[in-house]
Amino acid sequence: MRISTGQMYTNYNSRIQTAQQRYLAAQNEVMTGKKNDLLINDPVGSSRVVRAKSLKSAIGQYTDNLRVAKDFMGTSDSAMSNIHDVLKRAYTLAVQGANTSTEQSSREAMAAEIRELKSRLVAEANTQGASEQFVFGGQDNGSKPFSVVGSNLVFNGDGNDVNIEVGPTEVMRANSKMDSVILDAFNALENLRVSMEGGNIANMTSTDIPSLQSSMDKVRQARGDVGARLTLVKEREVANNRRMDELAGKISDIEDV
Repeated sequence: MRISTGQMYTNYNSRIQTAQQRYLAAQNEVMTGKKNDLLINDPVGSSRVVRAKSLKSAIGQYTDNLRVAKDFMGTSDSAMSNIHDVLKRAYTLAVQGANTSTEQSSREAMAAEIRELKSRLVAEANTQGASEQFVFGGQDNGSKPFSVVGSNLVFNGDGNDVNIEVGPTEVMRANSKMDSVILDAFNALENLRVSMEGGNIANMTSTDIPSLQSSMDKVRQARGDVGARLTLVKEREVANNRRMDELAGKISDIEDV
């Protein structure tokens, strides 16, 4: 069978085009570092890449959620630390005021400082996080959770948990329920102020000082709880980052040239 010149030209041209396509494909693999047509050439590997990327995306979202939780808890812990400082200063004033050698004029000056401490307490109670959420208001973030009505502090938030998804079937509580602790602390400060202005040493000794000690203990306990949850968040972040690196390696093993 004789092959015509036209047939030879067509065959040569087809081979040249095929070679060019292979060259371009190889050049593209070199430039991108990725295999071409993975779905066609390695369907099993392609499906594994899809699953790995999907899991990687989910873990990335959980890691972002952990950052939100960490910010929420970190802000709460900072506010609690400031509240503890307020109570500690009030406790110092209470001890001084309960001393029989302290003049009444000094107690009245202390009472004025306690008013300022009450204002600081309320400000810390209405602390907002990075997203302007009130960290001690529960799920109700439409307005400040604490407000002063007369000589009383009122809680306007709710007692609901602020849960953040940190795994496929796992949530973590990001907020701290501090309403009763803060209300008790405010009342302790107000009672101390009244005792100071009235020179009621017996009341300072028997009631005000123990109340402040109790409030400080409760704040420390709350901070301990936040610290434990922050430790868990950091552990989860490390685990997620390790898993992300593993998935990235598996994807690279399949996709890379």
